[in-house]
Amino acid sequence: MALSSPRSQPSAAASPPPPPVVPPAPITASIHASTARLRQNRALPDSMVLLRRQEKQLHDDLQDLLYQQDEALRVAAAGTATAAHDEADLSGSATPTVRSSADSKRRSADDSRHRPQQRHSNIGGIRGVRKAIRSAIRQLAAVKAEEGRLLGHDRAGNEAVVRKLAGWAEQRDGLETHIRAIEQGDEGAHTAALKDEAHALEGEIRELEDKLRTVRARHRKLLADVSEIENSVQSKLSSYKASLSILEADINAFLRNSAARDRQASEAPFFQIPPKRRTLDLAKEHWDEEQANIEKLRRESETERDALEQGAVVWNDVVHRINDFEKRITEATMHQSSSTDPTAEAKDLVAHLSETINYVESQLESAEERGWKLLVACIGAELSALHEGRRMLEAMLQAAGETSPTIEREKQLGDVEIEFQPSLANSQTLQNGEPGGTPASKQVSARQPRPDYHSTDEDEPDPELLISHQDTDDEHIG
Repeated sequence: MALSSPRSQPSAAASPPPPPVVPPAPITASIHASTARLRQNRALPDSMVLLRRQEKQLHDDLQDLLYQQDEALRVAAAGTATAAHDEADLSGSATPTVRSSADSKRRSADDSRHRPQQRHSNIGGIRGVRKAIRSAIRQLAAVKAEEGRLLGHDRAGNEAVVRKLAGWAEQRDGLETHIRAIEQGDEGAHTAALKDEAHALEGEIRELEDKLRTVRARHRKLLADVSEIENSVQSKLSSYKASLSILEADINAFLRNSAARDRQASEAPFFQIPPKRRTLDLAKEHWDEEQANIEKLRRESETERDALEQGAVVWNDVVHRINDFEKRITEATMHQSSSTDPTAEAKDLVAHLSETINYVESQLESAEERGWKLLVACIGAELSALHEGRRMLEAMLQAAGETSPTIEREKQLGDVEIEFQPSLANSQTLQNGEPGGTPASKQVSARQPRPDYHSTDEDEPDPELLISHQDTDDEHIG
């Protein structure tokens, strides 16, 4: 990115060395989620465990890709700085090139000591790393889609059981209601009255021989009525009681023989109760709770999938804008020798870079508001590299005695002081190799640092990375 003429560069020391690049923080999940997520004490089914392992594998791959992204950006920044030092060396100073090479080797050695060993070979180049990140995000979204399908299947199975239990409960309540109505109805009182009357008539028969035939006929008729009513009552009772007995047998068989689908479900409180002590109400309560848990997990899985798909679109837009700027820099570098005004071209690059940084920062703020920490880490690394490139371009403009469009705009707005006060006398002294004068690095006033998206001030990242949680291995699906 050295676009100014060799005469306008005082030395390689005019551009401050790039700050050390710190590896990105580890990734433990794909998207941010609430801490109120359901926690369970049982293991997942084998199919869900396999999906969680695939998700964990993709998280590890993304972590490796972030390290490779960081390495590629560092190499690109180091290559740009080396090019600037080489041009300064052509102006008559060889010492900065040697010192830059030594500093680069020392930073590489320090990074190799602190960086965990990568499980995959280097993909090669920032473009390959970005494509790999996009592919990993899409694979993670596919895993979440499969998880939603499995949870939907479990929910459908539980719905049939819940409907069957509800139907049984309704049938039992209806049968018990009919039995109570029959036992407490008028038929019982009527039967008792007829019996009393029959016993009274037996005395009248003995007293009234003349009325014996009539009274006996009436007596036989009354006894026949009593027998008919009793038979009718017993018939009704036997029918309902038989239905209730069959229903109770089916319920008891279900409660005794109902087994958990997996080891996770076997640890539920319902299955810890002895089969003889299980009741229909306990069973209904258990399966209602399991159905609610599965539905909640399904909704969370859908939310994670939607967030990953939207994040992939945002990442593609950011990469597209960065690629456009990189193409612009490449074209400017290729036509540098034929350019009539390198300083104006450098100012144009700084202005275009500022527009790109503003766009990337807006996408970063949007990702932070939604809690997409995976996307925040990726965009943050790109944003740090863009800021480093802008500082280098502004340093080149300083060395040429120009002020960057960014500083001019800030001066007009009155937000910041003039950051760069280059001295042409000092630049000439440095070019002639004479000591004295204040180094250009001392003339750069302190600038408010931007957030460092590779900061390691915290030992661990927020466990609520984007939406998913790794602690769901302890959850259960009944």
